[in-house]
Amino acid sequence: MVSEMEQLLGLGNIQVERLIPGLQYVEGREYRYILNNSSGLFPEFFKKVIRYVNPPIAQNGGVVVEGCEIVIPSGGTFSGYFL
Repeated sequence: MVSEMEQLLGLGNIQVERLIPGLQYVEGREYRYILNNSSGLFPEFFKKVIRYVNPPIAQNGGVVVEGCEIVIPSGGTFSGYFL
């Protein structure tokens, strides 16, 4: 059954469940997940990741937020990035 949104967009079936980035190989893209145990805001955590991790995560180019967070039973969160 085609949903109203799928019909309006005309793009076919809209994926409901997102695959975890990095499970499938994408040429030229490297994924990293960093454990965020702090209770601070995400922008502050991201600044720490790109400024204070030594050696830097990205040796050249940049680091982009993937928009994927994996919550583990202990309450920690792994935030996804790609290089």
